[in-house]
Amino acid sequence: MKKVFFLCFLLALQPAYGVDKKACLTDINQLEAELKNCTVSYDDNASTADMNNATYDATDCAIRVMDKVFEKYYSNTLNESKALFNQLVKSVYAYAHHLQQSSDYARVHYLGTMYNTMAISTADKVINDFVQSYLDEIKAQCKDYD
Repeated sequence: MKKVFFLCFLLALQPAYGVDKKACLTDINQLEAELKNCTVSYDDNASTADMNNATYDATDCAIRVMDKVFEKYYSNTLNESKALFNQLVKSVYAYAHHLQQSSDYARVHYLGTMYNTMAISTADKVINDFVQSYLDEIKAQCKDYD
């Protein structure tokens, strides 16, 4: 009985699943910094295609950050997590285009490529917010390891 108690005592001193709180927080802070670098950047004389491609590149950067989160913090549900997030990304793009271009007013007046660019920009913002929410959740979970 003493051996069982001693073993339980030692296990209680170890962080769950070998997660080190400080390392976890440091890693999440690095991923947040990486996400902040996922910005849209183009020249002053950029074409619409250049603007769209720059926004897609920024979104792809955020998705690469998300892939790192999945690989490190969702390893037990990696395939499911990635599949759900990929569905979310597709839905966000559909939502953004619907928001910008499908109202009764927009269908008549928002016919130019500028509104497509606005929709792509909206999708980038929403996807970045989702990635940040994952990072916030993992950070909160890391802080729970006291």
